[in-house]
Amino acid sequence: MAQLKGLAILVVEDVTDNQDLFRFFLEAAGARVEIAVNGQQALERASDKYDVILMDIQMPILDGLSATRELRVRGLSVPIIALTAHAMPEEVAKSIAAGCVDHVAKPVSSATLVKAISKAVGRVTA
Repeated sequence: MAQLKGLAILVVEDVTDNQDLFRFFLEAAGARVEIAVNGQQALERASDKYDVILMDIQMPILDGLSATRELRVRGLSVPIIALTAHAMPEEVAKSIAAGCVDHVAKPVSSATLVKAISKAVGRVTA
């Protein structure tokens, strides 16, 4: 399974277990993965070298919504997908309003994550 072959993905996530899980899912699907541990690191590292950014919403130092808004103000057009435990419609709306292209609720399966990324970058999933 290499649906994400060749993609560079920045995972912004403060929980080590989630970092490891997302890395496992994404590398198994063929992606190259880098990790940032909070929104401030995302601001420092995010660039057009990534094909997609997975952004946790609740993090210390700088939350994901604030980081996403700032990246959009800076002109970054890379697709950003919100990752959060909150799946209520108003939370989805907040993510989209901040500049995310999608909102994926945790816990997330490998198939759901790969599908969301494939959709964000315009790849067809099998």
